[in-house]
Amino acid sequence: ITTSASKKAIIETAVSLMESGAIVLPAYNSHGVLISIAKDLTDELSQFECIESRGGGMKYTAPDGAHDDLTMAFCFAISGRQAVRKSGRIEAI
Repeated sequence: ITTSASKKAIIETAVSLMESGAIVLPAYNSHGVLISIAKDLTDELSQFECIESRGGGMKYTAPDGAHDDLTMAFCFAISGRQAVRKSGRIEAI
């Protein structure tokens, strides 16, 4: 179960790690152009947005008519990886 607060934390962790370069999406070079091997995910990530909700808070979502399933799965995976690292448990690679 996610709440607005937990979703916000999960997404902001993923954003922070991606912006710092700690998490990168695999790509290949095709004639000087990087092509994502996870095109569906990168398409969703590029559309994902943060908008102000009616209550004045911030809401993370896909635009109307778009999906955020891959984006959220990606963010949950990153969040889970961070939780394992912080707990000191051995992490499977």
